[in-house]
Amino acid sequence: MKIGNQRGLQRIVYLIVIVVVITIIFLSLYQYRSPAVLTTIAMAGNSMEPTIMGGQTITVDNSYYNYNPLSRGDIVAFRLKTQNTSLVKRIIALPGDFMEFPEGKIMINGRIIEEDYTIEDSGDQDVSIEDLELIADMFGQDGTDIGDIINQDQNTSGRFDMIIRMLNQDGSIPQNYVIALNDNRKNIYDSRHLGLFPIDYITGKVIL
Repeated sequence: MKIGNQRGLQRIVYLIVIVVVITIIFLSLYQYRSPAVLTTIAMAGNSMEPTIMGGQTITVDNSYYNYNPLSRGDIVAFRLKTQNTSLVKRIIALPGDFMEFPEGKIMINGRIIEEDYTIEDSGDQDVSIEDLELIADMFGQDGTDIGDIINQDQNTSGRFDMIIRMLNQDGSIPQNYVIALNDNRKNIYDSRHLGLFPIDYITGKVIL
């Protein structure tokens, strides 16, 4: 074999080795995930029934959104300011979604969403004291009385006035905010009563 051919073959082999090594490194980095940071919490209150029952122990993957985007339908935990627990809600709509509420229904980007996991709002509130305590801790100022929260915006029960007030002028959800609702729609202490939730408050995804 001529020297020129040998050198050409060596170059080819060398390039193949380089490509293989780079591929192995890339795949290793791509597949690497830090171990999931899992926490368990006891579900306080009835806000997520029938999906999650009051008192049920649930698992939260606190590292999930380090590697995955937030999606509609995700059940997530929001951090509280003082208590060693979390507020659990379902993500209904994301930043940039265009929102309408015809006849009390939820329309996202021109399509009414179907929800087969809810207890429908009949107009009668079904709110546990545990839920009110969590809400006071997350959104209330120091010294906020639970009774004050109960008396705020009672006319928003089953309606979306609070959400509408926080939307952009074109009806879209501002960046870094989401609509988060309870599966138990009789419990109004979600975005209907509290407005849009900051994404920064989310600590992880609930694993069912």
